[in-house]
Amino acid sequence: MRSVHTYENNGYIVIRGLFSPDELNPIHDILLSFHENWLLENTEFYQSHAINSAYITQKGILPSKDRIKLFNFISDEKIHKALSENVSDNLAFMGTQIFFDPLNKKQKNYWHRDIQYNTLTLDEQKAIFDKQNALHVRIPLKDENGIEIVPGTHKRWDTEEEFDTRMEQNGKLKHHDLMGGKTLRLQKGDMLIFSANMIHRGLYGKDRFAFDLLFSDPIPEILKFLPDDCVPDEADLDKLQNNAVFKRSMAVKQTQ
Repeated sequence: MRSVHTYENNGYIVIRGLFSPDELNPIHDILLSFHENWLLENTEFYQSHAINSAYITQKGILPSKDRIKLFNFISDEKIHKALSENVSDNLAFMGTQIFFDPLNKKQKNYWHRDIQYNTLTLDEQKAIFDKQNALHVRIPLKDENGIEIVPGTHKRWDTEEEFDTRMEQNGKLKHHDLMGGKTLRLQKGDMLIFSANMIHRGLYGKDRFAFDLLFSDPIPEILKFLPDDCVPDEADLDKLQNNAVFKRSMAVKQTQ
């Protein structure tokens, strides 16, 4: 069922109970193994402030068979049916992340738009944030507190309060509550699609462990951040249910 009103107007959609434990448990095991190794290799980062890791599908990180299993999951028909019906049928794969709780239980979360972490000036961010699709598909691998979003901010720029909070100015801090914030609590098996361009923050607790798939419009301005070796090998493409999202990424990368 197409939920245009939910995504187009608000910037998110939650699909409850989309995946069964049998579908998620093998993925959980692969990602947990990756996560445990990542913690060993990034101890200082984790102890200071880390809340996520990235590039899980990068070649050489996982055993080949596990990497293929992840690509198969990323290309799952249920995921791409939801993306096609609610966002676009012309998206490209742009990466993966795991989100977890900070080691320091007192560490504050923070409001942000993903676009603020690239190399664009503020004026450039304002010019394009509502014209380029960049989104997260979050699949919690255990029940979690979820995220808090400000609905509609994928289509409009910040209010004065939102900008001061996000930028920590005029007495505001980035963890301060915002008027209009909406909490989206998630359970294992749910799937959340949300615009990376909107104002949002993670909610820590419950020892969260979430697998985020990142997709975008097939344009070089965004896909330049995708390492070349994070996509499947040519020989593996035909084994995947929805290989078009990878082919679009690869086609753009070949022009850069």
